[in-house]
Amino acid sequence: MIKADYHIHTCYSTDAPTESTLESMFQSAIHCGLNEIAITDHLDFREDGGLWTPMIDYTEYGKAIQQMNEKYSGSIRAVMGIEMGLAPHVTGIFSELAEKHPFEFIIGSSHAINKIDMYVFKDEAFSGRSKDQAYELYYSEMLQLIEDCPYISVYGHLDFIIRYAPYENKGPIYNEYKTFIDQVLKKLVENGKGIELNTSGFNYGLNQPHPSMDIVKAYKKFGGEILTIGSDAHKAEKIAAHYARAEDFLHEAGFSAYTIFRDRKPIWVDL
Repeated sequence: MIKADYHIHTCYSTDAPTESTLESMFQSAIHCGLNEIAITDHLDFREDGGLWTPMIDYTEYGKAIQQMNEKYSGSIRAVMGIEMGLAPHVTGIFSELAEKHPFEFIIGSSHAINKIDMYVFKDEAFSGRSKDQAYELYYSEMLQLIEDCPYISVYGHLDFIIRYAPYENKGPIYNEYKTFIDQVLKKLVENGKGIELNTSGFNYGLNQPHPSMDIVKAYKKFGGEILTIGSDAHKAEKIAAHYARAEDFLHEAGFSAYTIFRDRKPIWVDL
């Protein structure tokens, strides 16, 4: 049984409601039978290098998580994490943050194409690009970001692009873009990096997690073993959503364990 949710956003992320407090997330996770969570609030930058949202005070962030850990000691533990919205023009900033703050777990995610956020500026991000051009650019950038961002623990929702791509038959995409995706997966394995099974895909009507099962199976085939499970919850009631389906997917893909982290080092937990 999966006992950890390694992708949770609280009100420290501005796309989460104010009622998504740390305490509400802790309480919901306990109610769901979890014994570990990762708080992974967003940090994303604009095309010009400015912040989308104010920088979190990570010293206070860490203290707040520790206070909750002390309050709920014996019931659950949270690791201090971050979800970095990776893009070529801000890798240095993220490197400095990773070195300065005691993150135990770092998700690197591609939310943008050519620096343009797909969620915020969907029309602009895809404008003038065919499906092939958009998807190939997305994975080409990702391949380079893996090389340029050695501080990440896992790469988040590897087929995130299908949420917002304006094309017909936008996913699953592995068979169409196998050459590009395989390069990404092999690079992750070579660099000792993991992926996540992000269950939020079911919330978007995609009938799949992020990434799709064929991508998870390919990662396993190439020797990948580091795999975290996350709901990408922005509200307390979404924590551990679709976990029964996630466990079935993991067994189908040949995984007998999932991964948690201590000081950015992977630890495997049997399913």
